[in-house]
Amino acid sequence: LQHVVAESAMAQEPDMVSAMLTAIQDFIHDSFRTETEDTLDAVRMGDLTLWIEQGPLAVLAGVIHGNPPERLRLSFAEALESIHLEQHQVLETFKGDAAPFEAVRHYLESCLWAQYKPGKKKISPLTLGIFGALAVVLGLWTLHFVQSNLRWVAYVRKLSAEPGIVIIETGKRDGLRFISGLRDPLAKDPADLLKETRIDPQNVIFRWEPYYALNDRFILTRARQLLNPPESVSLQFEDGVLTVEGSAPHQWLREFRGRLPAIPGIAQYREENLVDRDLEEFTSVKERLEKAVLRFETSTTRLLPDQSGAVGDLAEQTRRFQLLAKVVGIGFRMEVVGHADASGQETENIKLSQKRADEIRALLVSKGIDRALLHAVGAGSSQPVRQELSDQDRGFNRSVSFKLRLREPIEPKS
Repeated sequence: LQHVVAESAMAQEPDMVSAMLTAIQDFIHDSFRTETEDTLDAVRMGDLTLWIEQGPLAVLAGVIHGNPPERLRLSFAEALESIHLEQHQVLETFKGDAAPFEAVRHYLESCLWAQYKPGKKKISPLTLGIFGALAVVLGLWTLHFVQSNLRWVAYVRKLSAEPGIVIIETGKRDGLRFISGLRDPLAKDPADLLKETRIDPQNVIFRWEPYYALNDRFILTRARQLLNPPESVSLQFEDGVLTVEGSAPHQWLREFRGRLPAIPGIAQYREENLVDRDLEEFTSVKERLEKAVLRFETSTTRLLPDQSGAVGDLAEQTRRFQLLAKVVGIGFRMEVVGHADASGQETENIKLSQKRADEIRALLVSKGIDRALLHAVGAGSSQPVRQELSDQDRGFNRSVSFKLRLREPIEPKS
């Protein structure tokens, strides 16, 4: 926060001094397993002494050449107390801005003392060499320690920014670093991110509890995994709403609606533009069957020559409809309705139309259609296919048509 140097002393970079002090304190705690509340108050190396005065919110450290008198420590304590009294609120709310502490610089300057003893004995070159070597070793170790801490801090910061990862606790125990927290199964693997750093994985312990992050990307990914939509279906998720569009088989739609409640984070879904492909074909085949008309020769149960192939097509369409009805879960019965033109007695027309309906039902059964699904009805001339305004219209009324009666679904729709 503030750094002052006597004119006769060699100046050091303030941030480096602060980092070195922190590193030395951490080294003492880690190496000698001291209590967390214990503090370092003095370090001595050759002619240099480092005094550290601890305060509630700040630390005052001074580097001294020679043997300092004890009253200098009292001066340190008084200066630190004055700083706390004057800048207590600034220290409480400190967020990185050191400018307000320019006002307390004079307290630090009051701690700059100089006293000289005549006839000082020179230190031998051997002693200087030993202390120099020790200083180099300590400096290299401190540099390694600081770099290691910086790499760890950067890794933790990167990990906490990852979606689906919540860090609850980090620290160091028994010489190993550890991280514990919550991790979504879709989040990146912290061990993989660790490989991108120069931190030894053997020195890191992870403890993760699973949870589901309510992140839009994760919710959509989970929906795709669980719902497994066909390529013809697209999923979009925004503001708690899952939008489903496209076309899909009926069975997938049933499973989709049943699985939705198992996906956390989805408040509602929209499927206005989602088409049931099987139900759509079911409706289309139904319409084709009910438009089909098989025509007969006058006063007989013989089909016209050009109608022989139509029976095979009709049987194929009926088999397809039967399969689709099973897929969509709808029961049905097909009415084979016989017709006659208005000529002749109605009682005879009813008998003739019934025979025509029975004939077509027998043909369909012979081609594999279940007899139980077919019901033959003779309508006589009471239900004409066309109004008889011409011979061609009367020809259409000498025929058989079809009506499909749908029953309640065999299985309930979701």
